[in-house]
Amino acid sequence: LSAILAAPPCTKTGVRDRNFKKLYELRIERTPFEGDSLNMSSLALALPSRTEISPGHLYTYSPWINHFASDFARNNWMINQ
Repeated sequence: LSAILAAPPCTKTGVRDRNFKKLYELRIERTPFEGDSLNMSSLALALPSRTEISPGHLYTYSPWINHFASDFARNNWMINQ
């Protein structure tokens, strides 16, 4: 996941759009990925916008989640801890 977030776009729509466009649930709890604030910041920017009717669900215990909660909420991603 961190390699995808760090990779530069490789097509017109970009790596991030192609890989996350249909994503509606992501579980990163208890992984090394969630312990890095830079990863959480990049993830907040990379996740696709969801709708109020069909929000995304992010499962994490990241100590950084409160710093980026508004970024996830803006794109209709619910944080499940």
